Amino acid sequence: MRRHVRIPIVVFFCSLLFLPGLCAQDPVQQLDAFLARFQEYGLLNGTLLVARDGKVILEKGYGWADMELGVPLQGDTKILLASITKTFTAVTAMRLAEQGKLSLEAKVSDLLPWYRRDTGSRITVRHLLSHTSGIPDYLHIPGVGPEGFLRETVVAPVGIEEFARKWCSGDLQSEPGSRYQYCNSGYFLLGAIIASVSGKPFPQAVAEQVLVPLGMKNTGDLAADPRAVVPGMARHYMKRGREYQTSGPWNYATALAAGSMYSTVGDMLLFDQGLYRDSFLSEKSRRLMFTAGLGGYGCGWEIRRSPLGPGRAERTVLTHEGFLYWVHARFFRVPEERICVVILNNAGDAPLEAVFAGVTDILYGRLPAPLLRPLGFAVSPELLARGPEIVAGRIRELQKTEAGAWDFSERAVNALGYEMMRSGKADVAVAVFRYLVESFPQSGNAWDSLGEGLAALGKKDEAVKAYARSLELDPGNRNAVEMLQRLMSQ
Repeated sequence: MRRHVRIPIVVFFCSLLFLPGLCAQDPVQQLDAFLARFQEYGLLNGTLLVARDGKVILEKGYGWADMELGVPLQGDTKILLASITKTFTAVTAMRLAEQGKLSLEAKVSDLLPWYRRDTGSRITVRHLLSHTSGIPDYLHIPGVGPEGFLRETVVAPVGIEEFARKWCSGDLQSEPGSRYQYCNSGYFLLGAIIASVSGKPFPQAVAEQVLVPLGMKNTGDLAADPRAVVPGMARHYMKRGREYQTSGPWNYATALAAGSMYSTVGDMLLFDQGLYRDSFLSEKSRRLMFTAGLGGYGCGWEIRRSPLGPGRAERTVLTHEGFLYWVHARFFRVPEERICVVILNNAGDAPLEAVFAGVTDILYGRLPAPLLRPLGFAVSPELLARGPEIVAGRIRELQKTEAGAWDFSERAVNALGYEMMRSGKADVAVAVFRYLVESFPQSGNAWDSLGEGLAALGKKDEAVKAYARSLELDPGNRNAVEMLQRLMSQ
């Protein structure tokens, strides 16, 4: 499974950045060299900003905005935000509530009269904001899944009511307010609600409520025209082993308030700074938005307590991830220290946590952990041509002889398996996933990945066993439930 596990994040913490004697070398130069190493290893291709008290410490691009034309990334390059869009949706809803145009306790069916009343009369705006509505996520509908959803929606025009009726109106999976379950469908409905109460299309409402007041001139939305050519926008890429491939089509109108926006790291700093101003958003609204509920999620934000400072003192971290196959982004805020960190990667999955951990070590005069080489570097085209068992044998050999130089973490091995899947090498992927479950036998995610690989090879019985083991280890794994249903119906 392509899962991004929530773990405590070590965030850039800069209060000691300029104290004399902390580092023999300029910390900014150290940061730059460290991040350039990630780029060299193919682990980072994006833009990054670190700021404190609204002042930029580091703002730079690492890699390419257009690989074919050799155009480098700059700090002002526009990149998709994906699900970081949800933070803008939440702030827009809060501002509309302050203006008396929206109540967070209002029922969905009262705000959207065409929505099914048997469920909509039980779901509030607050439930949608906090991912506790119980509505099924349109990316995980049993028997359809992300691939099926993409096939049906990739080019079709999207009318909000028509789309919501088909994709955001399933029977509830839990009683509203009882369980956290990340849900893009709920945020799509929020986009429809914002449009209804404001009398403006969602992108225009966000612009009027957030972008214009904060001077965010380099931020926009692709929902109205998913194929629009945006000046200064980076191309987006998917990894294929050691190579990159331009991103496939995606109808951003289907994301709407769940993930259709783009921005620059500099504009995201303007957003960060605006969230400290009572004139923009009241303290009461901020407190409501930034209070952790079920699943550690507030209203549009993940809330964490993470060890950041000297002696690993804990600080509150407000954050959100954005992920598509061709973008991986994170927006971090540390209000107690007025720290803002933004990283927008335009070339697929990236080890953002490792970047943060290493940067924090540098800022506090600690030596960062050695940067391990990604296993994809060990899988050459010549090795691939020799077959899956040879590839798996090479990985096992490296673990025995050079374990300290290569990344053998669960995440890294899983990522290699999916690189092989995306490259059309399902047989090699299965060999990698078998190694993965040998190394991490108690990981439900590892067994889920093996099940996906086996299913791709048509090995139904083995896939069923793998998914069943995944579900046994992780009873909350919806993907395993859906895949077992699909496989058993064949």
